[in-house]
Amino acid sequence: MFSDRLKARVRQRVAQNLTMSCTIERPQSGIDDYGAGVDLPSVTSTSDCFLTRLTRTASDMINAADQGRVFYTLHLPWETDIEDGDEVVIDGERYRVEQAIRYQGVQVMRQAVVVLQGS
Repeated sequence: MFSDRLKARVRQRVAQNLTMSCTIERPQSGIDDYGAGVDLPSVTSTSDCFLTRLTRTASDMINAADQGRVFYTLHLPWETDIEDGDEVVIDGERYRVEQAIRYQGVQVMRQAVVVLQGS
């Protein structure tokens, strides 16, 4: 297992390659006084990031609805709070988090599979 000191050094190296900036939005909902569902303002945070296109083959597709959608892998610092269903804005483009990946082994970077909205 890596020492905390080594993990910190690797995280620092990873951070040097995160050359983009993104805003992570987490939609919130609640219930009003009458028991009806209401949308609340999204919780937002910003992070350094890097986006790479994910090439998916027909065998990678979960279902027919995936065909034609453009998937990316979003790379983030380890401590970034990101969950399935969050929305990420990078350079004015909006992406939806399909799967937040949590590797517990090395713990140097977070990743998420995101899809470009409107694709």
